[in-house]
Amino acid sequence: MAHKRTFQSVPDKPEQSHGYEQEKETVNTDEYKRAIEEAFRSNEAQLQAALQLAEVNYAQLERTKSQLRAIIDASQEAMLFLSPDGRPLKVNMRFTDFSGLDDTTVLSQSADQLTALLKGLFVDAALLDRSLTWDTTDQEHIFREQQVQVGPERREFDFASLPVMNVDQLYVWHDATQEREVDRMKSGFVSMVSHELRTPLTSIKGYVDLILTDETVGELTELQREFLGIVRNNARRLVSLVNDLLDLSRMESGKIELQRKPFDITLLIRELLPSFQPGWDARRQTFTLHLPEKAPKVLGDADRVMQILSNLLSNAHKYTPDEGHIDLSVEIAEPIARVQITDSGVGLSTEEQARLFTPFYRAHNPTTEAVGGTGLGLVITRSLVEMQGGEMQVSSKPGHGSTFRFTLPLAPCPRSGAFNVPTGDPTGQAYPGSR
Repeated sequence: MAHKRTFQSVPDKPEQSHGYEQEKETVNTDEYKRAIEEAFRSNEAQLQAALQLAEVNYAQLERTKSQLRAIIDASQEAMLFLSPDGRPLKVNMRFTDFSGLDDTTVLSQSADQLTALLKGLFVDAALLDRSLTWDTTDQEHIFREQQVQVGPERREFDFASLPVMNVDQLYVWHDATQEREVDRMKSGFVSMVSHELRTPLTSIKGYVDLILTDETVGELTELQREFLGIVRNNARRLVSLVNDLLDLSRMESGKIELQRKPFDITLLIRELLPSFQPGWDARRQTFTLHLPEKAPKVLGDADRVMQILSNLLSNAHKYTPDEGHIDLSVEIAEPIARVQITDSGVGLSTEEQARLFTPFYRAHNPTTEAVGGTGLGLVITRSLVEMQGGEMQVSSKPGHGSTFRFTLPLAPCPRSGAFNVPTGDPTGQAYPGSR
C-alpha cells in the first residue's frame, strides 16, 4: 500500500523581514530629521553670533572713521586724496577753507576738471599739473615743493605728497605764509643791523691800525700797544661776524650775485697761503700742498672761492693742536676739480657731522668751545660751493682729524669746448716756509 505524503505550511520568513526593515527605516528617518534640525539650530546660532559680531565691528569701524575724519578735519594742513586715475576721493575742511570750494564740488570733478579748477588758484600752474599726474607704477611719487596761492587770497604753501598703501595718493598743503613773513622780517632786521654795525666797526678797526702803525701819531708804550692789539683783534672778530651775518642774510633772500669766470685755482691758492703762514709758524704746525703739474682753470667766482678756502683753512688751523699737520690738495676728475683739506685735529663724531652745516651749531668739546666762532662759517661755505655748481663733503673721526672736500666745475676751452684739464700727475710739495 502506497503511503501519501503530507506537506505542512511554513510561514514565509521574507515577509516577516520586510516589516522589520520598514520599522528600522522609520527609526533612521526620525533620527536623521532630528540631526538635521539640531545642525540647523546650531548653524542658526552661529550665524546670529556672526551677525552680532559683524554689527559690533561695523559700529567700531564707523566710530574709527568718525574719529579719523575729526582728526583730519582738525588738521591745520589742507589734504586731498586722489585715486590712481586722478579722481578726488576725499578732502578735509582745511582744504575747502583754503580753496574756497566745498567738498561736494571738489568730489564731483573728474581728474582733468579738478586739475583745471586748482591750477587757477596757484601762481605756478605747471608745477601743480606735474605734481598731480601720477600712476600706480610710480611707487615713489613723493615730493616737497613750495607753492604760492593767488586765490581766493594770497598764501605761501609747503606742498608735499605721500603714497597711501600704494593705492591712493595724499597731497598736503601746509600754510607757511606767516613763517615766511617772519623769516623775511628776520633777514631784513639782520641785514639792517649788520650794515649799521659794519660802518662804525670798520672805522674803529681803521683808526686802531693807524695808531699802531703810523709813527706820526706818537710813541706808544708796550702796555698801550697790548691794549690796542686786543681792541684790533676783537674789532676784526666783530667785522667777521657782521660779514657772516650779511652773507647768510643775502643767501636766504637770494640776493648774492656771483661773478663766475674761468680762473687759475692754483694761483689763487698760492696767493692765499702767505696770510696763514704766521699762524702755522706760531703753533709749529706743518702744511703740505699738492697741486697738479699744470694749472687747471675752474669756472667760479674767484673772490668767493677765496672765501671758501679761507674758511676751511682757518678751521683746520684753529682745531689742529700745536705741531699738528694740515694738507691741501687739488685733483682733476673731469669735468670737475676736487679740492681737499685734511687736518690732524680734534675730529668730529657722526652726530656732530650730521649737524655741522646747521646755522649757529658748534661741536660740543673742550677744544671747540675754547676757540671762538659763531657756527656760520661752514654753512656759508657749503652754500657758496653749491651756488657755483659744486658739492661739499666731510669725513671725520674723533681724535683723528677731519677732511673737507669740495668740487668746482672745470672751465671749458673757448675753442674746442673740451675742459681745461692738465696733463701729468699731481705732485706733492711742502709750501715754502712750512715745517
